[in-house]
Amino acid sequence: MKAIIFTLDAIFALTIAAMCISLLLLFPYLSQTPYSVRYSNAQALLTNLASTPIESIQNSSTLARAMAIQYTGANETSPQFLSGPNRNSSNDVGPLRPILTFSYAPGNAITTGVVADYGNIYFAANSILYAVNATTNRTVWTKSVVTNVVSTPALSSGLLYFANSTNLTAVNAKTGAVAWSTSAISGIAPVTSAITVYDNQVIFGASDNYIHAYYANNGTSMWVNYTGSTVGSLAMLKGNMAVKTASNYFAILLQGGKDAKQLFSKTYGITNIPTNLATAGTKTYFGTASTLNASNPDGTVASGFPVAAGSTATGVAIYKNYIVYQTASKVIALSPSGGTYWSVTVPSSYGAAPTNATPAVSGSMIYTMWSNGIAGQNLTSGVLQWFALLPRGTGSPYMTLAYGRLYVVANNKVLSYGACSTPQSASLLSAAATMYFNSQAGCGTALLNAAYPMSNYSFFSANVLSRSVKTASFNGATGFISAKNTAALNSSYVSVSFWINISAYTTPTGMRPINYGSNGGCIAPALYCGWFFYISNLGAIQFNVLNGNQLFVNGPVLSTNTLYHITGVYNNTYLSLYVNSNTPYKTAASGVIAPTSPNINLTMGAGPQPTDTRYLTGNMANIQIYSKPLTRTQVSQLYLRGMQGAPLNSMGLAAWYPLAGDANDYAGFNTGYASASVKFATRSYTPASLLNAYEITRASTLLPVMNFTNGATNTILVGVYSWN
Repeated sequence: MKAIIFTLDAIFALTIAAMCISLLLLFPYLSQTPYSVRYSNAQALLTNLASTPIESIQNSSTLARAMAIQYTGANETSPQFLSGPNRNSSNDVGPLRPILTFSYAPGNAITTGVVADYGNIYFAANSILYAVNATTNRTVWTKSVVTNVVSTPALSSGLLYFANSTNLTAVNAKTGAVAWSTSAISGIAPVTSAITVYDNQVIFGASDNYIHAYYANNGTSMWVNYTGSTVGSLAMLKGNMAVKTASNYFAILLQGGKDAKQLFSKTYGITNIPTNLATAGTKTYFGTASTLNASNPDGTVASGFPVAAGSTATGVAIYKNYIVYQTASKVIALSPSGGTYWSVTVPSSYGAAPTNATPAVSGSMIYTMWSNGIAGQNLTSGVLQWFALLPRGTGSPYMTLAYGRLYVVANNKVLSYGACSTPQSASLLSAAATMYFNSQAGCGTALLNAAYPMSNYSFFSANVLSRSVKTASFNGATGFISAKNTAALNSSYVSVSFWINISAYTTPTGMRPINYGSNGGCIAPALYCGWFFYISNLGAIQFNVLNGNQLFVNGPVLSTNTLYHITGVYNNTYLSLYVNSNTPYKTAASGVIAPTSPNINLTMGAGPQPTDTRYLTGNMANIQIYSKPLTRTQVSQLYLRGMQGAPLNSMGLAAWYPLAGDANDYAGFNTGYASASVKFATRSYTPASLLNAYEITRASTLLPVMNFTNGATNTILVGVYSWN
């Protein structure tokens, strides 16, 4: 065994760690590429981390680039109303990759869309109105309003306007204090459109078949206009208002002073088609069951329209000269005159578009919602760039772009997609400290590894070296994480590395801790495709590769409550199974892995969902999937790097799920969906490389770090340990 030499600082710090007097907040990671200075020189490393801004590594890190541009994002809002003083969801900046930064669960059914301003997002869940910090996921204020809020609110001049079945109310957007409230709408509710605010008017449609306008400063009635049918969508058009109803009816209202009158009304075949209205210039854009349409201010069909849609239009959004329509199976970008820039049919694995799905558009990306998740595609070419699963039972397809993020309402949660939460213009040291402190270890590790690979150093906070990491905890009954199939996963050969601790054996069926295989979802003529790991009801582990036949290698019995590093490798000659990088269990095998069909997901913690019941009881962490076979030396490197070690370079990394607080993929950004019963639990751990160190040094500095839970900023010691 190596001798261990401690500096005085290291002895002091490790003594504190042993006493466990403070929360453990760091995660040891290692990397294939050595750092350019001696790892024993912790002070030099600390100085580099503290002096390197995130912006400086944008070219080497997709995550850093996404974080840097996030803060140029405007606080835009209200996807129902495009252009003008209402702001809109068409934003210069949006997420390049689907990094899930937070999930906010109000505990009730979310009944409205999301609007944003003043650093917050706002929405209602049943009878409670919420203001949530848009960056930190912290509740700013809540307000009970007795009956359910059913209209997406509107923001204007510091006030938030909303309606329920009895009242139209305006509250201070920063504090939630009531500015005014009127019960005058109790006889006309429910409100059937989103609310907009324009020229000191709060405007909306109601079930009495009228459009109503109230003074925005005091809540008294201004005017009403009869439409003859339920109002579904409103949009401002150069001081006038475009109106769509449920009975083929499309109209333009001229607003003047305290009154409004119809300039025209026209039947456009839009009965029961929930596509919204969007306006740009002098035209109003909308869709029907079979066409994409545009109307002039006098109600005549705009030149170049209608355009054949190919399937039912669900929504339309506008960004500069792009008119973007979503249909049941396509995304289509038109010019303002009806010319087609591009038309893309999405893969069937995305599912169909919800009936009122409306795109959100940024300066470079288009975001669309489908029954199985959300997609991002290039604005100018239409090329699909990513797809992220959403929780089951998605509900209303609300999406809003704000602050460079995409806020999605799904399964009664608000999901925030974008860059990880970090101070603006932060150094790597400040960013990593913020992320680790707020349980975003995957973000912090991926960022640090891009600039200063963590081969022989660990991050620490509050003066304590980490002897704990977060892992995904599975309950053996319902817990699983599912991620979409991707081309990177569908490789001819494979290496899979992960850490596992089994709490109990599952009887009589056994467990499938990681599954990317099927005997029914293969591309013909294969009957078996993909790969998976299996643990029997007695604890024996097995690695399976499916190349038309089912090939497997048997490993040892894994004891319960014991941490193991497992690696399965298939190289067209052998199937190899490594346990703690020891001599592998091997069996001869050849032939490429049979390709899986797009609907075969990568599942962690169980077999194929939703029918397989071979659930894992225990913890898993740091799942790394490579498209190339690893050597025994490389497997040993991964073992020595530890339970949250960074991946190997240049080995075809297809996916990396640290599972250190979230289900994100920090290689291909293939966001995983974690079922409600999956928890991220802390467990004790010390990396083998640190145990074998012969020299340890420490350096630290005081740094202000915000606690996203309560909004407080604490000044704490942050720094690094390095060792040889």
